[in-house]
Amino acid sequence: MEDKTQRVKELIKELNQASDKYYNSDETVMTDKEWDDKFDKLKQLEQDTGIILSNSPTQKVGYEVKSKLDKVVHNIPLKSLGKTKSIGDLNKFIGSNEVIIMDKGDGLTCELIYENGQLLQGSTRGNGEIGEDITHNVKTFKNIPLQIDFKGYLKLSGESVILDEDFELINSKLDDEDKYSNSRNLVAGSVRQLDSNICDKRNVKFYAFSLLECEGVDFITKEEQLEFLSRLGFETIEYIKYNNSEDLEQVISKMQKSAYEKGFPIDGLVFAYNNIEYANLLGDTLHHPLHSIAYKFYDEEYETQYITTEWQVSRTGMINPVARFKPVEIEGSVVERATLHNLDYFEDLKLGQGDTIKVIKANQVIPKVMSNDTMSNTEIIPTECPVCGGKTEEKLLKTARVLICNNPECSAKHISRITHYCSRNAMNIDGLSEKTIEKFVNLGYLKDIDDIYKLEQYKEEIINIDGLGTKSYNNMIEAIEKSKYCKLENFIFALGVPNVGLGTAKLLVKQFKSIDKIMNCNLTEIYGIEGIGDVVGSEIYNYFIINTD
Repeated sequence: MEDKTQRVKELIKELNQASDKYYNSDETVMTDKEWDDKFDKLKQLEQDTGIILSNSPTQKVGYEVKSKLDKVVHNIPLKSLGKTKSIGDLNKFIGSNEVIIMDKGDGLTCELIYENGQLLQGSTRGNGEIGEDITHNVKTFKNIPLQIDFKGYLKLSGESVILDEDFELINSKLDDEDKYSNSRNLVAGSVRQLDSNICDKRNVKFYAFSLLECEGVDFITKEEQLEFLSRLGFETIEYIKYNNSEDLEQVISKMQKSAYEKGFPIDGLVFAYNNIEYANLLGDTLHHPLHSIAYKFYDEEYETQYITTEWQVSRTGMINPVARFKPVEIEGSVVERATLHNLDYFEDLKLGQGDTIKVIKANQVIPKVMSNDTMSNTEIIPTECPVCGGKTEEKLLKTARVLICNNPECSAKHISRITHYCSRNAMNIDGLSEKTIEKFVNLGYLKDIDDIYKLEQYKEEIINIDGLGTKSYNNMIEAIEKSKYCKLENFIFALGVPNVGLGTAKLLVKQFKSIDKIMNCNLTEIYGIEGIGDVVGSEIYNYFIINTD
């Protein structure tokens, strides 16, 4: 059966290539009789196998134009996968289990449904629960079977992609402003066309990776499912079986290297438990299934347009550059700002309004500007603090240049310092948000931390501020009173000692037990605490030497 299916694919390729040469290059590569013989042979094999592929010359596709794409509800949600870039996470996921490692195509996930051997419906993944009906376009995909040798209800999912060579060819025919930045965008636009003729010209291909439902057939392993789909005429995503017999890092390196030779974008690998019963027992979280995990080769870059740099003053007086750009969706959330870290990083990007920049979420969490395609280099480092107007100064911090505001009365420093003090992991003072603190600083009610405990003298003024009132005032005063009885480690953290987080504060409290002993300790005592290095130890010592009050 597999030999016959393979022969079907070979004949389709030979006949389509011959037709292309004949009609588009005026070149004859086989006689009419040879073509007819192969065509008849293909029809016979399609009848024998029950498999008819969408690009078979025996099928004349009738194009269809839709007025809109109907919504499709996925009764089995097509959830996105949990992701990692850590080999350690993968080893933990695998444990002693056998897994299937598959290429992770960088295209658009689609779902196909067959019944009585015929293609019934094709749809996009959408948000995982609701997608769009693209059946009219799926019928033009170049490698899916329109008919299969299975009469029961069958549902599968896979990745629709456009080959690199087709992407380059399509882009070469477009004006610069209309070119697609990547093939994922092109395939997404292609499969959602209302006119299937347009999709047909884009040469979309489909690679199956998951069998979701198969009426009346039980499988023990995922490998059996993929082999079953292959016998039905589907091209499956490339995969291997892995059971800790080789070094995982070497296996990944080998698969990553071969991924670049596949001819379509692959941005990682998917690890899935081979044993179906075990995989199903694990269930799902709200966001992703627990039977699989994706390993990303690299953080995916997203293109957007740079707007400006905002210079934000921290509680220590450091003025940090933050890039603002046109909103772009990355890893399921909309991002429009990213830190530029320091002056060296800022200058290297050579930013200017309207520049085309590439943004990532480092480790799927932290937004970061990776590169600037335009480099108009019109942004400059400010010589005055954006808040108080005081003169700025460049300093070397470790190995990077940073910008400092030296004005001790800068309101931004006061706001940042007091906001940190009131935060949840510090004194946890509800009612004193950053916006409220900013109002109080600007009105002169707050200048330093100890002023928090004197706010009652401004009761009448505060309850008359828009957005506050008597209830908000009472809740705020109650939270301030409650903060007087906080844990010592929260108070130490609230002080804002440079480089001292809550964990380091706990180490200090464990060692010295009281604030008096912490304030009067010497460097040798601090250096002796396991978990506190020399640099942080010096910061702690110097802070309490300066702030003896």
